[in-house]
Amino acid sequence: MSRVLPNAVVGRAFYQLGVGNPTLQADLPPKINAGIQRLYGFQHNDGGWGWWYDDDTHDYQTAWVVFGLAMTKEAGYEVDPEVIKRGAEWLEANLGGMDPRTRAYALYTLAIAGYGDLQATQTLAKNVDKLDAFSQAALALALHELGADDEARPIIDVLAQSAVVVDGKVYWPNAPDDGYYYEKTMASTTRSTALVLSAFAHIAPNHKLEPGIVRWLMGERRQQGWGSTNETSFAILALTDHLLAVEAATTGTNYSVDLNGQVIAQGNLGRGEPFASVVITAGQMTRGVNYVQLGQSGQGYLYYLINRRVYLPQAEIAAAGKVKVTRVYLDPKTDRPIEIVQPGQLVKVSLRVTLPEDGFYIIVEDNLPGGLEALNEKLNTTSHEASAVENVRHYWREYGYNYKEVRGERVNFFITEMGKGTRTFTYLARATHAGRYVAMPVEVSAMYDATVWGRSASASFVLNLPQP
Repeated sequence: MSRVLPNAVVGRAFYQLGVGNPTLQADLPPKINAGIQRLYGFQHNDGGWGWWYDDDTHDYQTAWVVFGLAMTKEAGYEVDPEVIKRGAEWLEANLGGMDPRTRAYALYTLAIAGYGDLQATQTLAKNVDKLDAFSQAALALALHELGADDEARPIIDVLAQSAVVVDGKVYWPNAPDDGYYYEKTMASTTRSTALVLSAFAHIAPNHKLEPGIVRWLMGERRQQGWGSTNETSFAILALTDHLLAVEAATTGTNYSVDLNGQVIAQGNLGRGEPFASVVITAGQMTRGVNYVQLGQSGQGYLYYLINRRVYLPQAEIAAAGKVKVTRVYLDPKTDRPIEIVQPGQLVKVSLRVTLPEDGFYIIVEDNLPGGLEALNEKLNTTSHEASAVENVRHYWREYGYNYKEVRGERVNFFITEMGKGTRTFTYLARATHAGRYVAMPVEVSAMYDATVWGRSASASFVLNLPQP
């Protein structure tokens, strides 16, 4: 879903906001279709999904995928209704055994997918005080989708009372009291705040807290989005909902950008063009202190974000992060370390990872040095869940990872749950081109928790030149 939904929500935003971008609009359909086809293959015989195709079916993952497919369909892309139906049926059959917070999101998912259960939603709403901000917002949206706004508005009031307001910015912090639940559901303050914004936009548009929520979300945006693909998807959905809800206020908003007293950009923001990007190069700036001034006129709001990007040459990169990572190149026959290899020789790459605490949705990413080409052993290429055998064999229990992705420039290992301690991952590569190369650091991170991260040091790698 992480590959499909971000693209789909961008397409949805373009469509609903009337934004025209021929290049992106031509580029999105094949990417979305490829991702959807992959999701079809990952669906288990029981109708649910795990993080990968041979994981056990997971309630939140199933709700997340059904939600994403419903959003993709809403964006105007073709989605097989039978796939959504089977996923919805699994959710319906398993609602009773879910954590109430997951159940709230599942009920919202069922509502937007066309399989809403008003009675179950109303029953859970009686205990809304026991839910977190994300599930409260999901429950309010589920009631809204089912035409029960009178029951949804009190939940909006509860959310308004629990908001954190700092310097005009409004957000809902992620509760740390239940680590397993929050880590397994890809929870974050950004995700919670974004879904609350969607709830306000649909149920209580123009609420006094909305501008502050948008300011907080814009302040959290980085160069490539809002962190994880999950957070980015929810943020784009929420901001689109907000812009649609206050469409009248977004017209006739003029902006200007001054650099050191000179106007370098100006324009008008409206429905067809709700945002603008201004790039200031180093060549435009003077040595020393530079001054950027933003101007705005009109009745609408102007939200802005300033990003800086600087590239600096480095001869070496040191290890960093609380996750400890080391990499060793070994002779596959003797398991002894090697520093110089011959073209055509096989190399065993050993990655040793130490987690200080249990982690979820871990990715181990090793960037190959020039002159090395990873061998794809074709492991985990078919769905074991789709097997008709009663006792399904989960090969990840033997390999120690759930999925391995071999690309031209890197090798990635994905692990759904990784316990505290040390684990080693290996793969084979072949030396192809002689020369001296730099091996960039190995990076390990939790895909939905930025606090779990670490990298190895960089290293040099030598392939002997052929003898004359």
